[in-house]
Amino acid sequence: MARFAIVRQVVAYAVFGAVLVYLSHAPAWHPIPPGAALVQVSVAYPGARLQPCRKLAPAELAQRAPNMRAAEECPRGRSPVRVVVEIDGGVAVDEFAEPSGLAGDGASNVYRRLFVAAGEHRVRVRIYDDLRALDRVVEHSETVRLEPGQVLVVGYSTARGGILLS
Repeated sequence: MARFAIVRQVVAYAVFGAVLVYLSHAPAWHPIPPGAALVQVSVAYPGARLQPCRKLAPAELAQRAPNMRAAEECPRGRSPVRVVVEIDGGVAVDEFAEPSGLAGDGASNVYRRLFVAAGEHRVRVRIYDDLRALDRVVEHSETVRLEPGQVLVVGYSTARGGILLS
């Protein structure tokens, strides 16, 4: 009886292993359609403060606990952000993103995946960081050549100089 149990277990492992090998090689799945490229818009941008920071007077600072004596007091709310991505003159993404965080003081996040035909494209990205003043805009325009299967990431980095296409 024990031999039969061992044989059953070996057969079960062999069947499981065969199914695992088949499923890891057989289903042909391609994340990007043939002849296309992927434009991945991944922008995290902190909107403008809803209220400006104010300097505290020396008397106000003296009343606070030593660990709370910051020279400025800044309200936590931020404006929503609008992200517009145009590809070859047509609007591909036009989104409003609310600030993250419980107090609405974090970065606004936009994430979209767009499939485009491989080839040369004119990409224009605009980020409006204050919806009360639409003249405050960060903008970048660039012509890119995309090969089939290539991924173009549209992002933002203050440390690297603003809007990035990489």
